Amino acid sequence: MFVSDVGRDWEVITRAHGAWLGDILLTTIMVQATLIGDAYFVEIEAEAGLSS
Repeated sequence: MFVSDVGRDWEVITRAHGAWLGDILLTTIMVQATLIGDAYFVEIEAEAGLSS
């Protein structure tokens, strides 16, 4: 996740992310970054792989 202000927003973002994923456990990295505009405070990129 790219976050505009980790110190201010990490807890609310983490709670929302956990609520959305439920019991799915995955590795997450949160990085502070300058985003596209002031109205944006988080960007989430995801990759998934399935094994057969």
